[in-house]
Amino acid sequence: MTGLENIIAFYNNTPVDNMFRSVLRNILTNLEEIGNSNIYNLADMCFTSPATISRLVKKLGYKNYTYFQKDLSDCVKKYEHLNRYIPMEEIEEKEDLQDAFLNTLENLMVSFRKQIDKAQLIRLVEEIHNSKRVSIYTYGINFAEFYLQSDLFMNGIACDVYNDDKSQFENAQTLDKESIVIFVLPKCIESAAVDKTVAAVKERGAKLCIITDTKHFSILKKSDLSFTFEGQLHLIDMYILQMFLSLLSIQYRSMYLD
Repeated sequence: MTGLENIIAFYNNTPVDNMFRSVLRNILTNLEEIGNSNIYNLADMCFTSPATISRLVKKLGYKNYTYFQKDLSDCVKKYEHLNRYIPMEEIEEKEDLQDAFLNTLENLMVSFRKQIDKAQLIRLVEEIHNSKRVSIYTYGINFAEFYLQSDLFMNGIACDVYNDDKSQFENAQTLDKESIVIFVLPKCIESAAVDKTVAAVKERGAKLCIITDTKHFSILKKSDLSFTFEGQLHLIDMYILQMFLSLLSIQYRSMYLD
């Protein structure tokens, strides 16, 4: 997860009446100023104190303000590269970007279909159904995981969705051998927090399924089941991971609800 995405996820999951939310709102509406602002300038911009800024950046996972400033400033400078929907070469050729996006999506769909392992999908459904507790770790707020969550509740299986590093780690520490974690893990996610959470899941004896768009996560070796869909972009690969969750929901319904 990029620094900017990390901040937005934290912002979206912070209560409206929480002081940090208003501070983050001011940061997000003044992103271009971050690179040239020291902690005192930023505190004035956000109508708060340097001490509050310092506490906030530590909550966001940074060692200090300098690390936060550099990371967020880099995200702003590289925004078009880090958040692209279309391959860079097609952007540079200046072809119709909407057509380029749809062509890219079609190509990824063809690749996605070829990579689906139906036998493994059925095995995952069975593992989920035989668990007393299901935790879905994802990032952002999407609908595919909510549909799967409702399917499980329909069958009396407790299922919760956690979409930030802190809540995922806290949940991992409460699991047991009758639990399973479905970890939707894009390659853009920072590995340090993920490693810590995965270690906690395994220490508790819970089963772990990782769904990702890269083969290069070392933690794949710690999973009981894994599904890897090789993508080529940042944003659009997230669609594929969501489509897989939709397939998982469809398969679950066909086996245990329909």
